[in-house]
Amino acid sequence: MHYFEYLDGYRGLLALIVACAHTIHYSAKSELVNFLNTISQSVGVYGFFVLSSFLLTYRLLKQLKQFKQNSILNYFIRRFFHVYVPFFIYATLAKFGPRIIGGHINYHEHLFYSSWTSLVSLNTDGSSHLWTIAPEIKYYFIIPIICLICLKLGNKKILFVTAAGLWLALDEKFNFFGLGSSDLDIKKRHVLLTRYAVFLYGSMAAVVLDIIEDSKAIVDFLKKNQVQFLINYSSLFVSLIGVRYKNHHLISEFYTSGKIWSSVILLVALSNEENFLKKFFCCSLLKNCGKYSFGIYILHPIFIQTTQYYAEFEMQLDFTVLVLFQSYLAAVLFNKYIELNCIKLGNKFKHFFKI
Repeated sequence: MHYFEYLDGYRGLLALIVACAHTIHYSAKSELVNFLNTISQSVGVYGFFVLSSFLLTYRLLKQLKQFKQNSILNYFIRRFFHVYVPFFIYATLAKFGPRIIGGHINYHEHLFYSSWTSLVSLNTDGSSHLWTIAPEIKYYFIIPIICLICLKLGNKKILFVTAAGLWLALDEKFNFFGLGSSDLDIKKRHVLLTRYAVFLYGSMAAVVLDIIEDSKAIVDFLKKNQVQFLINYSSLFVSLIGVRYKNHHLISEFYTSGKIWSSVILLVALSNEENFLKKFFCCSLLKNCGKYSFGIYILHPIFIQTTQYYAEFEMQLDFTVLVLFQSYLAAVLFNKYIELNCIKLGNKFKHFFKI
């Protein structure tokens, strides 16, 4: 099974993009921050949705083929203790702890957290950054279904990819669920149905990679220098399109973003170590940010508030850099004292019940 080390760097980059974008009200004179704000959803949020669904689908698919017993149960236990429990802790502190734990969202007149009940039940209708956690966790329940279907299909997994691709193409054109712009606003964006396509593209990329890896002929073909040259430049070209892409029609945006970032991830996964993007994502700084990305993402509002309150800036890039630096240090501590202990608790749970 692959360990996609370079995707840690990709995850770190996405976390930094979103955190930077949220400083827009305080760094408005910075062209870089303005640009990151314009791509924060199409690149940062949707890129992470694709990445998450790709990795989880790929790993569970491999585990089901190698270790069928308890694979799905282990998958849910791992997701619960890795993601939901740390999220639950932060959401609880943001609502009942010191006001500053909620960061600038608790102080900004146009931003607000949902009620505690709504947050922990993933009915996140507030205008905070935590809305992204809800559809991701909900999609965790779809991934095992996809993997079991593919396992049942065996060597005919391409049928799943074909059917899913056809469904998404038709749904984008005919809008089967009747989604409108109002369904994508802050009141409904936590609903999986409004963003399911982005996740599904990531799962499709994972299944395609699994199909390719099962074929020695395809693998050998992809190793040829000419093919690698094409893959290398194609991945770079598609990623540049993704960074430059912006569509004010919100439904088209998440469909197109899903296609772009699932294609990039798949192309980079099929490339050798000379791939430009793979080298870039292997940067130590980005990989470290990826390791602590969850903490960076959920904690950065704290430091947006404290930085603008205790320091004086002329709305320049230095504000954003300071926020990122503090968020990273806090994320390291959050990982050490919260995330890792949640993982240990999950391991003890599995050991106690002999799972």
